[in-house]
Amino acid sequence: MWNHNTIWRPALMTLLCLATAASAAPPPSSILLFWASWCAPCRAEVSDIAALEQAAAPMRVLVVPIERSRASRTLLRGLPERSLFLPPEGGLALMQQLTNRSASLPVAVAINGQGLVCVIQRHRLTRADAENWARLCGG
Repeated sequence: MWNHNTIWRPALMTLLCLATAASAAPPPSSILLFWASWCAPCRAEVSDIAALEQAAAPMRVLVVPIERSRASRTLLRGLPERSLFLPPEGGLALMQQLTNRSASLPVAVAINGQGLVCVIQRHRLTRADAENWARLCGG
């Protein structure tokens, strides 16, 4: 079930956004969890990353830090490298680009197999959400 915090984005708008920064394009068939050390729901998502990855399969679940502070590095130290996505322009810039909004956490973005935004959600990602996104976004 989707609520008012779930936003569907037109593929054309996403294509235009991604075309402006192709070097930062997230991997196709992935779920991006934008993350900061001060965001309690974000920290809960990361602690549940294995279950989210299992629910989202075959899509990848990637944590995208919007800050590169010592606190972030410390809290993400135990996360497998394969679960991190570090765009060259930074996570905050990518989040703003993909969501067409300013910083607001938590936020998760599903990228379909063609590399286009499929779903944007502005609350904590659950296992049920991840399962639905894998079906809806062609994971």
